[in-house]
Amino acid sequence: MLERRLILGAMWAGALCSCSLGYELILNQTGGSGGAGPSLGGAGGTGGSVDGSGAATSSGGTGGFTGASTGGAAGGFTGGAAASGGSAPSDGGMGGQAPDPLDLPVIALSAGQAHTCALSADRDVYCFGSNTNEALGGYIGASSGTPVPVMGMGASGEFVTVSVGAENACGLTADGDVYCWGNNTLGSLGQGDTAHRADPVPVPLPERAVQVDLGYDTACAVDELGGLYCWGANAEGQAGQDDLFTAPADAASPLEVPSSVAWQEVSTGNGHVCAIRVDGQLYCWGRNTGSELGVIGPGQIRTPTQVGTDADWATISAGQSQTCALKADQTLYCWGDNTESQLGIVPAGTVSTPTRVGTDADWTSISIDVLHACGTREPGWLYCWGRRQEGQLTIPYDPMPIATPVLVGTESDWSDVSVGRFHTCARRAGAYYCTGENSDGRLGDGTMTRAYGFVPVLPF
Repeated sequence: MLERRLILGAMWAGALCSCSLGYELILNQTGGSGGAGPSLGGAGGTGGSVDGSGAATSSGGTGGFTGASTGGAAGGFTGGAAASGGSAPSDGGMGGQAPDPLDLPVIALSAGQAHTCALSADRDVYCFGSNTNEALGGYIGASSGTPVPVMGMGASGEFVTVSVGAENACGLTADGDVYCWGNNTLGSLGQGDTAHRADPVPVPLPERAVQVDLGYDTACAVDELGGLYCWGANAEGQAGQDDLFTAPADAASPLEVPSSVAWQEVSTGNGHVCAIRVDGQLYCWGRNTGSELGVIGPGQIRTPTQVGTDADWATISAGQSQTCALKADQTLYCWGDNTESQLGIVPAGTVSTPTRVGTDADWTSISIDVLHACGTREPGWLYCWGRRQEGQLTIPYDPMPIATPVLVGTESDWSDVSVGRFHTCARRAGAYYCTGENSDGRLGDGTMTRAYGFVPVLPF
């Protein structure tokens, strides 16, 4: 359920492909002597500093973390470690060369059912909100209204992705290792059992991962060869196996999702999964009671089924009973349950197949969960729609949902957004902000008070 940001002209690393689309969320940074380096290392060209949107401010290559190739010389985070390898001087200057990390996009923020996790500037994971079944990763207490570090990582590299589920979370390191923690009742930690884990545990995958996404109790990962693996809840066929009569209900260990073409991105919802292949075709599987699979048919489809015939899908976000996706031309499409106008389509009701939202063609990200959605548009405008009773749209209480996307505030430098069940978190100007339900501290502002407008998350 991660927010995805569309970046035109980026390239996938590893043996997956040389695609024209990539995805990133940007951490606060200032570029030093950065640059675009060769794909597996070497010094990059002389680059400039990087602004909040990731654009280089001078010629000579792309400066800063997100622009540097794997192992290249990159400007570090302000006062912290260099991004793609080695340590950096305290002023954020040139970094060293990493042994062999993957050139992975950064997904720095994830809002879940009742807790939120995010990456610090040095890429440690911090979480806040409900701690049911060890969701906060080693914290002692029922909940925390302030960000607390996830304990016992034991990982070989810094984290570049965090993804939050119902009462659990997963992270991806720069070395391609996946770690999960929290609730494991349905096997969503991928350990072959159902025991909860307070400390992050490595998920056994055959290859290094380039993406991981955790839905409510199902997780999936794409590896560097384009393989797709899923584990956890499988009662609706979310694991993508033709196993209705031959396999147990849930998958406690990773199972490969069959495909004749490599996968490039996956998004897990609360009963269904959707993924995009490297040829741009979109496939969904699992529960279909609200047409969240984008096809008119049975209430459950246990194997990957193509959505339409288009081959220009760029990024995807699966919610509870609905799905949204961006195409390569930056147009937005949604389908599934629309009872709270969470699809941004009028009139409310079920939308059976992908339907365009509005007429704009400048969308850069989309995030949808149960009853509301948010996305960003160029150059960094934030839009939200759907249910607003808990303050998740930053609008005062009103029982009537917002039927179509509305602009949030006047800022135009939002870099990422993630939608949870009844709250929303986003990032701009180097800081995290959250709004909405907060009875368990999931906004991270040090209170348990519901907010009807963005409040700053306390510093990590």
